[in-house]
Amino acid sequence: MLVAVFLVLVLVLAGVTSWNGRAAVVVLNETGCGLDVLSVNLNGLECSFRDVAPRSSVLCMGHAKGDGYVTVSFGGEGCDHKTVKTDEYANALFGWQGVLLLRADGTLGIAEVPR
Repeated sequence: MLVAVFLVLVLVLAGVTSWNGRAAVVVLNETGCGLDVLSVNLNGLECSFRDVAPRSSVLCMGHAKGDGYVTVSFGGEGCDHKTVKTDEYANALFGWQGVLLLRADGTLGIAEVPR
């Protein structure tokens, strides 16, 4: 009986830990041009996308492997290649969920999704 209770507690703890650290980032391309490359990095979680059409979105999901800031790199024909480090902090325990808006002037709009 004690072993069964222990196994249930281990499974619950593993499930909570797995769900807590989830990162989900939606990136909206409002640059006005197609992006040849778009990369989102959350310390160990890197999502790369190719041929992202104007006014479209992509989704990056997974688990950050460490603490740090969200970084976005993008560029394409008619758009400069840029790397932007945000003020949004993600860590391995709590993750980060939000929306990033890539603007035509190369800046980012950021909205964190409440938990």
